[in-house]
Amino acid sequence: MLFRSGVHGSEAVTVVTLSEADDLPTQPGGLDSVDVLAINGAQPISEKTDAAIRAWVERGGHLVLSVNSSEQWSRMPLSAWVPIRDVGQSRLRDLDGLRGPFPRSDVFRPGAVSALRFDFDEGKAIVRALDGPLWVRLPVRFGRVTLLGLD
Repeated sequence: MLFRSGVHGSEAVTVVTLSEADDLPTQPGGLDSVDVLAINGAQPISEKTDAAIRAWVERGGHLVLSVNSSEQWSRMPLSAWVPIRDVGQSRLRDLDGLRGPFPRSDVFRPGAVSALRFDFDEGKAIVRALDGPLWVRLPVRFGRVTLLGLD
């Protein structure tokens, strides 16, 4: 999914949904008008698209990823440059940390939610579970990656 803001601030926002990540522009500067790019789950991404996303993030873009398993993470080319270490899989029982950012977090059933377990060196944990970070914001040169270990 691609989020693009027509006006900065709290005004008009245009949301564009793409069926495939490879529909993203790959030419230099092709993503410059995008404020946030969100990818949910493992998406097949070509090397050319991966390089365009990486360059955009490094120049100041904000990439949001939602991945719930080691299997999904390992299939994503982005895993080669997003600064986390995959440390396995978890079944979450404690989702209290999500109640603040997600008021309707009661839709998650504790014990039945699969999550990516990961670690990182630099950045900020926004939400932690008992097993470690669940939602983090990571610097990547001039941009950032926000990673949610659920989808």
